[in-house]
Amino acid sequence: MPITHSQVQKDEATVSVPMYGDILNIAYYPSRMTDDVFIKFAEIEGVTDISSAKAALTNINEMLSSMIKSWDFFVDDEQTTMWPLDPDRLAELDMTFKLKCLFAMMRHVRPEAAVPQIPT
Repeated sequence: MPITHSQVQKDEATVSVPMYGDILNIAYYPSRMTDDVFIKFAEIEGVTDISSAKAALTNINEMLSSMIKSWDFFVDDEQTTMWPLDPDRLAELDMTFKLKCLFAMMRHVRPEAAVPQIPT
């Protein structure tokens, strides 16, 4: 039976990410892992000046906000409010945290790909 692009866009996957002694669960859209995402991801390693660093950081926050459907990362200790998945709020998080999330989704989509280690 044929499928449509809109059906593909509804595809979801989950990945569990070891994070600071616990596990972060992320529901994401694998179909949003497009050529553009891989190009932007590759550009992260090519940062050589302030302008390219700003673009790379913006790209990371936009990629995460677009690809992540939901996660169990909370703003508060009482775990009543999820951390918002908008680029401006993601910009407040540390780089290690964000890269672990991005790498986990990329490994999940392409398990054969070697992804660099991130210090914990």
